Amino acid sequence: MQVETQEETELGAWMENKRTETSDPLELVSLKESIIRKAWVGWEEGLKLSHRQQEIGEVAARMETASNQPILISG
Repeated sequence: MQVETQEETELGAWMENKRTETSDPLELVSLKESIIRKAWVGWEEGLKLSHRQQEIGEVAARMETASNQPILISG
């Protein structure tokens, strides 16, 4: 059996009060869930950056190919 201390009871009441005061409901998540969410966001950002770098590389390769083609000059 776990007995709450006075401090834990007051903290719980304070958090409940703050939750009802705010217009946006607070979402309580565990530390593990918070870490997973942050890691997921970081992974998504990394994937987007990698995709963008690949697109830039493809454009640069096309520009290099186009710049090496001979140009006919009338004279």
